[in-house]
Amino acid sequence: MQTGTKEIGVILAVVLLAGLVTAVLIVDPSIGSRRGCGHVDERFRSVSGFCDWVTGTTHCCVGGQLVADLKMFYLAQYMFENDYRRFAKDVMELQSYLGGQMPNRHGTLQYSIKMNQWSVSVNKAGQLPGYYQLVNNRIYFDESRPATTNDLCLKEIELH
Repeated sequence: MQTGTKEIGVILAVVLLAGLVTAVLIVDPSIGSRRGCGHVDERFRSVSGFCDWVTGTTHCCVGGQLVADLKMFYLAQYMFENDYRRFAKDVMELQSYLGGQMPNRHGTLQYSIKMNQWSVSVNKAGQLPGYYQLVNNRIYFDESRPATTNDLCLKEIELH
C-alpha cells in the first residue's frame, strides 16, 4: 500500500466516525423523552441501547400492549357512538365491539363518562411504567401519579 492510500484510509475512517457521532447527536432524544409505551427512551444513553438501535431490535413491553389495547378501546367506543349516537354507559356495552371482553392483563380499567366526555384510566401495576388515561382520542401518561389531560400525551389516535 502506498503512503497516499494509507492517508486516504485514515481520513475516510475519521470522516465516518465523525458522521456516526453527528448522527447520534442529531437523533439523540431529549433528556426525559419517552417511548410510545411510557418508558424513558434509553436508546442513545447506553451501549446496549445503541446496539439495539443499530441492529433494529424493537422495544416490546406491557406498556406497549396496554397502549394498543387502549387504541382498540377507542375504536370500540367510536363504532358504538356511530351506531347509537351516544357514548357507552359502561364497558359491558362495548363488549361486542371489543370481541368479547377487554383483556385484563393490565390491572383494573376504570371507565367513566361525564356529560360529553368519556375516559379510561389504568393505574400503575405490575410491569407498567406508570399511570395511563385515555380521553377521547388521546392517551396520557404519568410515571408517579394517576394521569390527567395535563400530563404527557403519549399518543393521539387517528382514524384514517
